[in-house]
Amino acid sequence: PRPVHRDLSLRTRWTRGWSVFVEDLVEGEPASDSMSRESLIGMGRAYARVHSVTSERWDRPHRPRGGDMLAEWAEWAQRLGGVAARASRKARPDLARGFDELGRWLHEHRPERMRAYSLCHNRVTPSNVIVRPDGSCVLIDLERVKLGSHLHELALLRREVLGGSVARFEAFLIGYREVAPASLLPEAAPQAWEWHKKLVKLKRAHDAARAGDFEGVRAEFSGE
Repeated sequence: PRPVHRDLSLRTRWTRGWSVFVEDLVEGEPASDSMSRESLIGMGRAYARVHSVTSERWDRPHRPRGGDMLAEWAEWAQRLGGVAARASRKARPDLARGFDELGRWLHEHRPERMRAYSLCHNRVTPSNVIVRPDGSCVLIDLERVKLGSHLHELALLRREVLGGSVARFEAFLIGYREVAPASLLPEAAPQAWEWHKKLVKLKRAHDAARAGDFEGVRAEFSGE
């Protein structure tokens, strides 16, 4: 890698945790719907390598300061449901009720506080996954990496990158299981996994409602 910028100031190191930015050429193409099964498996390995770094190795996470990320997300989910319900009430009262119910459910049924946080990429988009010519995958755009919930990142990836496809996500999990410890797998915490999937569904439906895309809302609510 080629050093681009070096900043050893106390402020930068304290607030961002970075002292040197580097760049490196990675040959390949962004993730797409046409990815092969081998590339999906490679993507699973890439994410597992990041998630396997936990707060047990890196001490306590910087955020949230109180340490209970799920409680903060549960509060946020209820507010999000209320905002989306108000945006939908005149045009689609039935969807407004759905937002209210989902927001309240996420608030009332949050999982137990996480015992350990995992390092997460935090910019889950297809353009941040580069598929090399040999089928392996590399994650780029790492400036937002921080400790958080790996299950939430997996739920985002399942919808935002893999389009909710069960077959593609199962291929991804083959590679993920090869690298990640068993404690990080979705089946190790089934209730928390379902909660995070619903939270991602609420956020996507909220964005669609704010944009007036009520068919998009229906698609989210009727999906898995």
